[in-house]
Amino acid sequence: MMPDLRILSLVLSLIGAAFCAKGCVELDTYNFEKIVNKFDAVLVKFDNAYPYGPEHEAFEEVCDSSTPLEEFLVAEVQVKDYGEKENQALAYKYGARKKDYPALKLFIKGQDQPLKYDKKVNGDVNPKNIKKFIKSHTGIHVSQPGCIRAFDVIVLKFIKTKDEAERKELLKSAEELLEEYKDKRAADVYVKLMKKVIEKGDEFVKTEMARVDNILKEKLTKDKQAEMTERINILESFHHDEL
Repeated sequence: MMPDLRILSLVLSLIGAAFCAKGCVELDTYNFEKIVNKFDAVLVKFDNAYPYGPEHEAFEEVCDSSTPLEEFLVAEVQVKDYGEKENQALAYKYGARKKDYPALKLFIKGQDQPLKYDKKVNGDVNPKNIKKFIKSHTGIHVSQPGCIRAFDVIVLKFIKTKDEAERKELLKSAEELLEEYKDKRAADVYVKLMKKVIEKGDEFVKTEMARVDNILKEKLTKDKQAEMTERINILESFHHDEL
């Protein structure tokens, strides 16, 4: 049987784009529409040909965190303003100008125009704000460092339902999954937080986030800082008020 040439073309494009940050696909004028249209949502960064700096590093972290997501893609368009000016017309088409680089655009299936990441509205370009931007417009949760994707999937269902019996079943699923992560402190945190939410209600999440935020403002050892940062990141998985 002959392979589907469209699928083959997509695979080759993805392989050829593997020079970008981990989890990122490089797009250009020729493959842009073909690849973007395959996903429910795509975050595209329009930038200089050789990007660097804190904002690019923030983007790289989001790329890395997004790798388990099948319905979501993070991509980059490198624009040259010299020679043949590669991809410049593509950038202009979607309102990305050099003065705005790195320009983040969120393409959502079914919408004609992408959504712009606006620093005045969305805040500085950092991993947390980018992930919040994605989730607020798509419902797609890109995990924070220290989080476990398998537990995030359970928590999303857990926090969306208000049925106590269903929540207890999801807690049971998390406890069973815990056996696979005996050496991961984070896995145990998920289960304990789920129990607390069942016991004290959804407001516990906000209260606990405020408590951990206050602890993080104190002078902590390196290990304690890492533990509290991991905890706040996991709590973000329970926080879906913006959806």
